[in-house]
Amino acid sequence: MPEQANERTCPRCGNLIPTGSDRCPHCERPWAAFLNSRETVLGGSALIVIVLFFVTGGIVRAYHEKLHALAGQWFAAAETSLKAGNARAALADLRNALMYEPEDSRIQFRLAQALMASAHDDEARTYLE
Repeated sequence: MPEQANERTCPRCGNLIPTGSDRCPHCERPWAAFLNSRETVLGGSALIVIVLFFVTGGIVRAYHEKLHALAGQWFAAAETSLKAGNARAALADLRNALMYEPEDSRIQFRLAQALMASAHDDEARTYLE
């Protein structure tokens, strides 16, 4: 690469010396060259990605635990309603629980039982199947 008239290179490190300066900024501040190196940027970026991966994993885990807790609360409320003989109130609670844990067969079974107790046999059959 041909040198331009105003640009000079440092005889020690080979980097360009800025116009108007007599000294090489890279040689005066060796840490600056380290911070601007490709390996440092790549390593720092990898470290940030790893930290963000674990932070995201923790957030997702907390989110799922919260969903599970909410489903448990709605299920407990439905159980209380069913024991009191109030199947209609249990239906609402079980449907809410199912929104938080749609694959929970225990909730689906209790919902089917509450539907049968409320004379919704066709809908109850769907959950039982």
